[in-house]
Amino acid sequence: ADPHQDLPPVLLALDAQIEGTGPDGDFVRPLDDVLSGYYETTLGAGELITAVRIPPWAPGAVGGYTKTTARTVEDWPAAGVAVSVSTEDGVVLSAAVAVGAVTDRAERRPDAEAMLVGTRPTADQLADCAEAAADGLDYASDQFGGADYKQTVVRVSTRRLLERALIPS
Repeated sequence: ADPHQDLPPVLLALDAQIEGTGPDGDFVRPLDDVLSGYYETTLGAGELITAVRIPPWAPGAVGGYTKTTARTVEDWPAAGVAVSVSTEDGVVLSAAVAVGAVTDRAERRPDAEAMLVGTRPTADQLADCAEAAADGLDYASDQFGGADYKQTVVRVSTRRLLERALIPS
């Protein structure tokens, strides 16, 4: 649940599920339901994560992750963005956009995702989608960057990742 780790937004974009065990037996939960805040999860007393499930990708699925750091690639990110999209004949069948390091937890951006599903995206549409991904977050300024900077990074990173995934070069 560390919001500055690379894996949470990637796993969210891949629809990862958490397998675990606890006093009430075994369980499977979507990662999005497990992450609750800054270094916080919804795991109960005595519950332990035993595995992470990542569903297989559909044919035509692509994705990517990018992080922006203040110093070196090994540094904690100021912002991390992950996308995963599945297409058939140029039409988006599914889309996932997740961000990390900008709020108190990694999170999916369902408004941005919904803008893509069922469409043949254009560059302008991807820019609008990136805007939706960046809007409405409670950005946290920290030593890695200010809130305005992080919002710009999320917008630009989302657009670039979606363009690479969806617009043939």
